[in-house]
Amino acid sequence: MNNQGNPQTEGFIGDSLHGARQQLEGHIGDVIDQYAGRVPGGERFTPEAKQAVSGILDGLQKQLEAEAANRMGGLGNPGSPATGNGNQSSDQGGLL
Repeated sequence: MNNQGNPQTEGFIGDSLHGARQQLEGHIGDVIDQYAGRVPGGERFTPEAKQAVSGILDGLQKQLEAEAANRMGGLGNPGSPATGNGNQSSDQGGLL
C-alpha cells in the first residue's frame, strides 16, 4: 500500500496498519487453504478467494488510514473541532 502524499499516515500509523494487515491476510489465507482442502476441487478457487480478501482489506486499510489522517490532522490545529473551539461564532445566531 502506498502512503505517499499523506504524511499523517506515514511512520507509526502506516507501519502499524501494514503489519496488522499482513498478519490478518496471512491468517485468512491459511483458513481459505484449510477450507479448500476439505472441499473436492476447492484448491482451484483459492487464488480467487485470496484476491477477493486482499481487495476487501485494501478498502478497509484505506478507510482506516483516512480516519487516522483526519484525527491526526486535527491535533494542534486551533480551529479544529478536536480542540473544542473550532468554528464557533460569538453571536451564535441569537440562540443564547
